Amino acid sequence: MKTRTGFVSNSSSSSFVVPQYENWIDQKKKLLTKADEKALRKLGFALKICYYPDQVMDNKDDDFVKEAPQFANWCREVTCNQEDEIFMLLKARITFTADIHYGHYSMIYDGKTDVLLIAQNFGKQIQMGGAEKMTFASAKEANPVERTTGKKYLKTHKL
Repeated sequence: MKTRTGFVSNSSSSSFVVPQYENWIDQKKKLLTKADEKALRKLGFALKICYYPDQVMDNKDDDFVKEAPQFANWCREVTCNQEDEIFMLLKARITFTADIHYGHYSMIYDGKTDVLLIAQNFGKQIQMGGAEKMTFASAKEANPVERTTGKKYLKTHKL
């Protein structure tokens, strides 16, 4: 039997953005190989005009993507169990940003350095759970930003 740990939920929504270029304005250095793009496509990612994870859900710019694909990034919204996407991106060392579990957490990963930041978004957590469920003491006790590596994350969070 598989045991899942980490950001697991029976009902959640997460959004991912994988940039095409190191700097989307000058577009000089492409971050992805053709194999990376193929893997992203297979996992359900699509090119969209999104730069931040909270833009993925509302994006309907498919016509603009056809006209100017250089301005698009690889995006995906996931309902339930986003671990597959996280594991694939970390294993391939693909740079990404993500809003996890309705935006309760942000993940920012740099594939070049293998640095992974996992930040709690207390405002989103309070909006969803209600202020009465989260006290200032519980927020102070929580680690607001965890800095780790993709390698460590893969070891401690089993798929």
